[in-house]
Amino acid sequence: MHFEFLVEDRSSKTAIDILFHKIVGEEHTHRIHPYSGTWELLAEAIYEGGYKAIVKQNVGAEKSKWAASICPKMNVNDNKSPSFNFLCVTLRELADSKSAASRL
Repeated sequence: MHFEFLVEDRSSKTAIDILFHKIVGEEHTHRIHPYSGTWELLAEAIYEGGYKAIVKQNVGAEKSKWAASICPKMNVNDNKSPSFNFLCVTLRELADSKSAASRL
């Protein structure tokens, strides 16, 4: 099955590129479309000085580093984030339904 994603920023693209096949398997494909959104809460949590300090830097590059560093360490089957778990369940259901339909 092919999936299309609308993401807030380059770091979301990095995360999906790293995690997608871990979630649904290698037989599925995806394409990512950019969308502007907010990221300040993550910066407040992990960047010294918070988002006000990072706006003086290259924001996109810094956020992509975070995604590239965090995502490979994620266990997609044991995650405490309700929204991430919802994403995983939904992607798996869609992928499984397409796989089942193609076997008929």
